[in-house]
Amino acid sequence: MTELPDPPSLADPITAQILRVAAVHDQLQPWSDGARRASRHLPCYTPAQADALAAELAHLQALERWWQVTLPPIQESLAEHLSALPEVRDAARRLEAGGAREADLFTFKRALYHGALALDAAAEAPGVDAFAAQAEQLRACMAALHPEPAASPRFTLSPSLDAGYGALRKRQRAARRTLRQHQHALEAALRAEYGTLKLLLDGSVMVSGPDMARAAADPRLTARGDGWTFADAEWQALDAEARALDAELEVVEVALRQRLASQLLAELPTIQRALDALTQLDLRLARVRLRDTIGGCWPTLLSDEAPTACAMVGAVHPALRAQQSVTGEPQPISLKHDGRPLALVGPNMGGKSAALSLLGLCWWCAQHALPAPAEAFAFRPVHAIVYVGAEEPGARAAEGLSSFGREIRRVVQARAAALTPSLWLLDELGRGTHPDEGASVALEVIRTLAAEGHLLMLATHFPQLAASEGLSRWRVQGLRADRLDARLAALGADASDAALEGALRDAMDYALTPDDDAQVPRDARRIARLLGWRGDPNP
Repeated sequence: MTELPDPPSLADPITAQILRVAAVHDQLQPWSDGARRASRHLPCYTPAQADALAAELAHLQALERWWQVTLPPIQESLAEHLSALPEVRDAARRLEAGGAREADLFTFKRALYHGALALDAAAEAPGVDAFAAQAEQLRACMAALHPEPAASPRFTLSPSLDAGYGALRKRQRAARRTLRQHQHALEAALRAEYGTLKLLLDGSVMVSGPDMARAAADPRLTARGDGWTFADAEWQALDAEARALDAELEVVEVALRQRLASQLLAELPTIQRALDALTQLDLRLARVRLRDTIGGCWPTLLSDEAPTACAMVGAVHPALRAQQSVTGEPQPISLKHDGRPLALVGPNMGGKSAALSLLGLCWWCAQHALPAPAEAFAFRPVHAIVYVGAEEPGARAAEGLSSFGREIRRVVQARAAALTPSLWLLDELGRGTHPDEGASVALEVIRTLAAEGHLLMLATHFPQLAASEGLSRWRVQGLRADRLDARLAALGADASDAALEGALRDAMDYALTPDDDAQVPRDARRIARLLGWRGDPNP
C-alpha cells in the first residue's frame, strides 16, 4: 500500500500561523484512526477544481440534512463503530512482506467487523449507494477469516478452518492439561517435604538453606543452573509429548495464518475501498459537526463573471469566540471585495489586521471544503494565500533585515512562487521606512500584483495610498465618541491594564463600511488617552 503525497498547500506556514488556521483545523475531530490521519492532510481545491469543490459542498449540505433527521441510535452506532475502526495499512504491509502475525489478522478482523456495522448504520446516507453491498463484502471476508456462530471483533484461529488442525489442537491441550495435573501432584509432594521450596515461572524449582543438600540427593529433582527441575520419568515423558505437539501445532498454525493472509491480500482492494469510503464519510461528518462547533456556514462559489470576488457576512474568528467569556462577545465583521485592491483604513487597535486574517481564514476554510466561520461567505478560488506584514512571526530577527527589507524580500519570494490568481493580505506594507517612500513602494507592489491578476486586501495608515485610484476603500468605524468620554470618566488613574483594554474594546466599533472619502482616521491620541496616557499635548 503506497502513501499518497501531501496535497498542495494553500497557505505557507507563516500565513497559516497568522490566519490561525489551527483554531478551526484542530476542532475537526473525526472518529476513526484513518480519518484522523487523513484530516492532517486535507485536500485543497484549486481554481481548476471549482466544479469538484461545488459538488463536495453540495454533498456536505445533503449529508448534514440527513444527519440532522437521523435517529439517535443510528448516530450512536455510527460513532461507536467508526471510533473502533482500526487502520489496516501497517498490517497489510506486513502481510505483503510475508509476515503473517496473529496480531495483524486480529487488526483485520476488527476492521471488518466494525466496518460492516458502520456501513450498515450509514446505509441511508446520501450519495453512498454502495454501502449495503460493501457491508456484505466485508462480512464475507470476515466469515472466511474467522468462522464463528455470531460475529464479533475478537479473533482466534478457528478449528473449523482445518479439520486436522482442530483435532491436533485438542490433543495439544489435553497433553498440556495432563502435564499440569501430574506436575501439580509432584509440587504438592515436594512442598510437604521442603519448607523453603519455591516454584519459578520457567518450571524450575528453588530451595535454600538446609534443604539444598536434600535436593541434591532427591531422585525426583535434577540440577539445572542454580536450581533444579523435575527428574520424574513420567513427568519428563509428558513434557516431551507436550513440547512435540506444541511444535507440530506451530507448524500448522503458521501455514493457516499464511493461508488467511493470502486470502486477505486477494481481497485487500475490496476491503480498502470500503474502508476508504468510511474514512471519507467520517471526514465529512466531522465537517458537519464542525459547522455547529464554530457557528459557521457552508461557503458558496462565485463565478468568474460575478461582480464580486468575495462577500463575507457576520464573520467571527473561532479563536475570539473561544475567548468571549473573558473578552466579551466578539463583533461580527462583514465586507465585500469587488476584485480591485481593497484598502482598509482605521484607527490603531481597530482590528484591521484581524479583519485581514479573518478574510484569509474564511478563504482557507472554503477551499478545504470546511465551514467558514461566518454567517455567509461567497468567494472565487485562488491558488495561494500570502500574508505580508509586521505581524509575521519572527519578523524582527529574520535574516538580519529591517522590517521593511524583510517585507520586500518576502514579497519578492512569494511573487516568484504564487500562481495567478492568489490572495495577498498586505498588513501596513512599507511602514518600516520613510512614510513617503513606504507609501510609494507599497503602491507599486499593489499595482504590479493587481496587474498580474492577483486579489489584494491591504491595511494601511498612508493617506496617499488609501486615496490612490484603482482601489476600493473600506474603513473601520472606529471609536464611538458617545462611549469614549464616559469610559474615560469612569476609569480611575489606577485602572488595571485589563480594565483599560476592556474599555478600549467597548469604545471601539470594529464594523467595516465602504468609504469613498479615503480619509485615514486620526484616533491615535484618543487611544493613548484611553490606555492611560496623560501628558501635555503641546510640550
